[in-house]
Amino acid sequence: MTTPDWQAAKALIDSATRIVAVTHIYPDGDAIGSLMATTLTLRALGKQVTPVVDGGTPPHLAFIPQSGGVASGLAPNFTADLVISLDASDTRRLGESGKAALALGTPVLMVDHHATNLLFGTVNLLNVVTPATCEVLVDWFDAMDWPIEKDAATALLTGIVTDTLAFRISQTTTDTLAKAQRLMLAGASLTAITQQTVNRRSTAAFRLWAKVMPTLQIENGAIWAVVDREAKQAAQYTEEGGAGGLAQLLNEADEAFVTGVFVERTNGDVEMHFRAQPGYNVGALALSLGGGGHILASGATVPGPLAEVVARVVPLLKEVAKAGTLFVA
Repeated sequence: MTTPDWQAAKALIDSATRIVAVTHIYPDGDAIGSLMATTLTLRALGKQVTPVVDGGTPPHLAFIPQSGGVASGLAPNFTADLVISLDASDTRRLGESGKAALALGTPVLMVDHHATNLLFGTVNLLNVVTPATCEVLVDWFDAMDWPIEKDAATALLTGIVTDTLAFRISQTTTDTLAKAQRLMLAGASLTAITQQTVNRRSTAAFRLWAKVMPTLQIENGAIWAVVDREAKQAAQYTEEGGAGGLAQLLNEADEAFVTGVFVERTNGDVEMHFRAQPGYNVGALALSLGGGGHILASGATVPGPLAEVVARVVPLLKEVAKAGTLFVA
């Protein structure tokens, strides 16, 4: 689905006074960017919008204007006329905040760009061609002739920069670059956003990588690494989501075409992060494991134990490597 019904979405907005906007757990730049761009733009139209995500805004994304106001959960007596889901392919990815929002029983407007999206909204604005949900929002705002002010422009450009890895992924188009230029003209700083996101990571992440690299293996076009709870504790790495971008780093290995990073959570669940070179599809693998994402970047979370999950999923990762063919322009 690449032709979203903008007018149906507008009808939901027009009929709503109180709106709750929610995004996926362990939010990245596109998640908080789309959350805040939607919040700020709709507030400018006179709507009462409450942005929420489990845990609130991560510290490394706190530079996004007004993101300090993102709630970490909904109050027990919270009410709303409309739920807007942003950058999540399914309802499970919305966490406890999303569960509470969906329990309100109001219409749901879903805005996303993931190919594995389950179309769970009353109205769905899905465009799997665009590399970021923030780019879908730019199209929507343009279709509605809604102005994009400086703070919203910064949020939108953050989502585009982070999900394209600074315009380096294959889904980046001339249209993507044109939108980025417009957002810069609206006041968003590409330099500041890139420096705060793509060019920086926590020192604890480097310590974690040092602990994890001995687990690195490469076989039959697949590369993978294992992050257990002991490694995170030894590195003083406290983030629950991901491993500091390790999957993206390993995806640069010249002997491999698909990447898997297996991260043991505090509760014993195993969080899997998959990456692939163009011509390979890890999105289908993630979907088969109950997760989702993109063809080249996806993930899933399953119950442990860690060793059993690695033993079960690595052969599937190798099958993905066997089935693909490296794309060369």
